[in-house]
Amino acid sequence: MTAVLKQQFTARPDYLIPHFHEHLTIFGQPHTWSYHSHEKPPPGEIEVLVRDFHIPEHHIRTKGLAPCPICSPNHPQYGRGHLLWSPISGKLYAVGHCCGHNHFVNGVFSESFVKERKRRERRLMEAYLEKNHARVAEFARFALNLEPAAREHDRIVRLLISGLTLRRTMEIYRLAAGGEGNLVVYRDGKGEDGERGSLRGQLERFGTYPLKGYEVLRKSRSKKSAEARIKRAAAILPMVGWQTYEDAFAWLCEAPDADLRKLSGVLQDAQQDFKDVVAEMNDLSSFLARDNLKLLTAWSKEQDALQAQLGIYRSSDLIVSVWRGDRQVKSISLPEGFGEVPVLPDPLQAA
Repeated sequence: MTAVLKQQFTARPDYLIPHFHEHLTIFGQPHTWSYHSHEKPPPGEIEVLVRDFHIPEHHIRTKGLAPCPICSPNHPQYGRGHLLWSPISGKLYAVGHCCGHNHFVNGVFSESFVKERKRRERRLMEAYLEKNHARVAEFARFALNLEPAAREHDRIVRLLISGLTLRRTMEIYRLAAGGEGNLVVYRDGKGEDGERGSLRGQLERFGTYPLKGYEVLRKSRSKKSAEARIKRAAAILPMVGWQTYEDAFAWLCEAPDADLRKLSGVLQDAQQDFKDVVAEMNDLSSFLARDNLKLLTAWSKEQDALQAQLGIYRSSDLIVSVWRGDRQVKSISLPEGFGEVPVLPDPLQAA
């Protein structure tokens, strides 16, 4: 392979990357690309433009492997390689994937891969935030509007669990979750002699439909309240303060990687929190539906022969009462419009 003088670039020519991929796809010979330098790169500073490119298999079968300007400039050597740019020479080099570690000094080859990974991550974060910059203000408004409803949701769940008691709450949740919402009761069996006895008993499904919304009874020490999750988004998002695309673009150009990563995470966390809280509100609405409460109350009457039976009643559209045995232990007021769950914002766009 004859060494030829190639174009020199004073800055990273990232704009040539699509052209390189196109050439590789069509011809399968990185060393014939018009910008590739056949000479050995200087051993100092180097930057990675394309990491781990692969010569297509059908090209390898028909044209063979590519020569490497570092270790084998005149003979076929590699099928997987890297496209490098040297700030020292200003030239581009397509080299084999394992050839640079011994050629470049002072660990600059390994450092170049770290820089390339960080640069790629930043491009993805910039593209992600550029597509979703308008969602920051939208998410902030949604969080502020959702916060009062989340506070009421927490209040109702807290009173409901207090009325049921934590032990009974977990018992109902585990039973429903284990049967995909289907409640069961234990019935004494009957032997051949017609006598009933507990040793012949079995579990039977109770009711004709499953208990709905039982997920709202699930307790977790690590799970924050609905209001706390929404408050976090309501507090952080308005601080960004983007009013126009120009504001967002200027911020993206100047922001350090850590801030880009943090804002990307804030948006993703907010979207997940919105989704989870709205789902929990739907669960609570389903759980407190009259037919659902009738099912749970009827199940308790048959199940709880040895302990105080539970009774949960929707005495009006806005009042839920919880009874244990013959004593009312909680009266829970529901807000106007209960069950009208907010519609989620459109999902964020991928980068």
